Amino acid sequence: MPHRTRTPFRTATTALVSFSVGACVIACIAAAVLLVSAMRSAVESDLNAVGMMARMLEERASRTFDTTGALLGTVADTAGRQIEQDQPLYFGEHFADAMRVLPDLRSVAVLDMSGRILATTAERGTGSTVAVDRLGEIPPPNRIGIGRRQQGRYLVDMMQPGSAPAGVDFIPVIFHAARGGGQSEFLVVGVINPASFVAYQQSVLESMAPGAQALLADRAGRVLAGSGRADLVALLESGGPLGTQLGPRNRGMLEMVDGTGEDLLIGYRTSPRLPLVALVELPRANAVSQALGTLRWLVPALVCVLCAILGLTALTLRHMRARERQHEQLQQANARVAAGERRLQILVESVQELLFSTDAGGKVLFANPRWAQWGLHDDPVGRHLSQLVDPGDHGKLQHLLAPRAAGEPRTGTILMRSGSGRRLFVEMALNPLEKDGVFSGFAGSAVDVTERIAAERSAESRLQFLDLLQEIVPLPLCMTDRQARFMSVNRAWEEFMGHSRADVIGRRNTEFLPPEEA
Repeated sequence: MPHRTRTPFRTATTALVSFSVGACVIACIAAAVLLVSAMRSAVESDLNAVGMMARMLEERASRTFDTTGALLGTVADTAGRQIEQDQPLYFGEHFADAMRVLPDLRSVAVLDMSGRILATTAERGTGSTVAVDRLGEIPPPNRIGIGRRQQGRYLVDMMQPGSAPAGVDFIPVIFHAARGGGQSEFLVVGVINPASFVAYQQSVLESMAPGAQALLADRAGRVLAGSGRADLVALLESGGPLGTQLGPRNRGMLEMVDGTGEDLLIGYRTSPRLPLVALVELPRANAVSQALGTLRWLVPALVCVLCAILGLTALTLRHMRARERQHEQLQQANARVAAGERRLQILVESVQELLFSTDAGGKVLFANPRWAQWGLHDDPVGRHLSQLVDPGDHGKLQHLLAPRAAGEPRTGTILMRSGSGRRLFVEMALNPLEKDGVFSGFAGSAVDVTERIAAERSAESRLQFLDLLQEIVPLPLCMTDRQARFMSVNRAWEEFMGHSRADVIGRRNTEFLPPEEA
């Protein structure tokens, strides 16, 4: 098998392709990392949100029960004195005013230890008997406890099924009053409306993503208020994820899978004083959806990056091939030069610029075929350069042909015009020639810069338009360089700042403004 020489071009091509593939892979990996990071950030944000919402719900419930407990303690003191004095129990006007401050409290009742209602603020129930054991665990003397959620509007409704509309419940708050060293004991029970907790939960959850739910429960797992699913209550059971770690001032967030296989984000908070737990759940799908939302800009951005990499690679390869071809042409030209004068002549004829030489007066003695190819003159030899140049540039030409020190190059942009009217801007370079120490003429070349001149004039026109536009804009505008030095300001800026442009151009604002304004 013949050995194939590995050229520098082929080596560079391989390296460029490898670099482009690596850049594409890195871009894809970066996009994946951004997506994963967005996913984690969304999950962390939602976890923080459910944790904060759980804290808000717990604090709201704790304030309600604490305030109710304080009111029940006041009722117990008043009722105790009335019982000791064998007076009929009576809730005064001041107590009615206090209840108006607690909209969550429906009624208050005083019971003996057997459950007989001695007095109540409710419309009915005085003299009736309720099952105390159904209310919940009786707290220690002179302490409050939160009972089980009961069906009904008032305390007596728990013993009369159907007396209240379906869905109407209450939460009993029990105060165990003990006076005279335990000789006089009775219960003061407050009836809390759980719908107020539900309404507050809904108002709080409105600011969260769809699907968020919450509930308020005791540490035994009994629901007091809320619309959360039963799986949340299972967290509080003795074998549940939270059953063994709940205590005063416990709070946190966790992820779990419910019975249907849905991933949930859970935030919980326990009351430091009461056996209350607030739980907030949010489907993890919301965080996933939020993270996937980044694909709406990430995918187009990735496509743009990949297209840019591939496009730049293609352009670079094309440029490298052109460079390789130019290199090969240069080698061939050098070979022709080394072969003799004929090859040197061929090389001169292949040059893309105008080549010429003149005598001391400026008459053309030699011109390469590029003159004819550019459509200027088929045979400029024997003509004076002034005959080939636009009359408007004769002054520039005379300046280039003026006698100077030998060997000093002269350059200038000249407009050339052919007999057919073709106009061509060229960058002309003249080098004086000497023969035996005497000035004998010029060797010159010219490069076509017509497109560059047109581009510069177009750019200058656009810049003038932009300067004019900046000047007539009524808003103060200024332009600074990278060192924060002013490059230009408009008239509105001068009037607004009170400084003329001559005072600020080239200076920083700290040089002419007070420190508090700079």
